[in-house]
Amino acid sequence: MTVVAGRFPPNPLCVPFTFCHPAAVLPLRQLLPRLPLSALVVGSMSPDFIYFLRLVPDGDIGHTLAGLFTFCLPTSLAVLWLWHRVVKEAAAAVLPAPLRVRLWPPARQPFAFGPASRFLGIGGAILVGALTHIVWDGFTHADGWAVRHLPLLQGAVPFLGFGSMPISKLAQHLSSLAGGLLLLWWFRKWLRTAPVAAPQASRITEVSSLVWPLLLVSAAAAAGFGYGYWRTQPIVDYLSARGLLARGIVSSCTALWLELVVLGLWRRAAQLGAAAE
Repeated sequence: MTVVAGRFPPNPLCVPFTFCHPAAVLPLRQLLPRLPLSALVVGSMSPDFIYFLRLVPDGDIGHTLAGLFTFCLPTSLAVLWLWHRVVKEAAAAVLPAPLRVRLWPPARQPFAFGPASRFLGIGGAILVGALTHIVWDGFTHADGWAVRHLPLLQGAVPFLGFGSMPISKLAQHLSSLAGGLLLLWWFRKWLRTAPVAAPQASRITEVSSLVWPLLLVSAAAAAGFGYGYWRTQPIVDYLSARGLLARGIVSSCTALWLELVVLGLWRRAAQLGAAAE
């Protein structure tokens, strides 16, 4: 994808598609129960991490065979370490109460990166997850390996009176919808049987259960779309509007992740300070 004068022809919906990719690893959890689920999930999204680092949905390094080892593996290990060591407890603590009381027990579960056999299993899970992403994209992206070799995926279909849509793009939308629905179904099923517990009182949980989520999301959106506008302006046509939307979504997700990292570090510092008293 080529960027010209701050504009580019992105797919502004690429981020929801990124977060639908974990649907592909849920069945693998049953087939490969010894692989850590969180490593599978992070790995399944890792080919798109380049978007969140560059703050623009552009970059193919994570979608190559070499990129599995030079990009997906190291970035996934970094994200996984931050999630388990810094972010997950803070993220659970700021959720609305009905979710917080159910997600707090798994957030408190320790996650080991060793010994060596365990670490190798984590790395294997990341690579398996990343492969599911690449295979999925191969059937749903115009330059995907399956689309290039299957004539059926190279055609187009009429689309609501607005011209035509490539079959590969239609497959992308439909498979992402199916993946999102599968994740919602699985999460709802898990919530019904999840144990209930509440985190210890803290400066975070003492605030109204809706204030923190709204504050974090609003601040991330303001930062993300502010940056998107700065990089895309002037907004004069459909293409530049899509550019703003794409940059804004990706940048907002990055901002939200950074907020949770800072919140997690603040929470850990407060815990260490309380323990030292």
